[in-house]
Amino acid sequence: LRSNAMPAELESFRKIIDDAPDELFRYASEISNLQTALNRLVREHATLTAYVDGCRSLFSPIRRLPPELLVAVFEMC
Repeated sequence: LRSNAMPAELESFRKIIDDAPDELFRYASEISNLQTALNRLVREHATLTAYVDGCRSLFSPIRRLPPELLVAVFEMC
């Protein structure tokens, strides 16, 4: 760029400079849209993970104990 560029080459650089703001805006907009989508997916992933964990807890061994036994154990504490 610091050479003895020909005027035609300088004009192509001018066009690049002139067109860059619109293209940069498009990139920024697309990045923003993708970040929004990613944030939504992260929230949905966390929600599903919590739901699955809750479902798994229904099968925990302590749930198979009779309620009377649990009451007796906790009364001793």
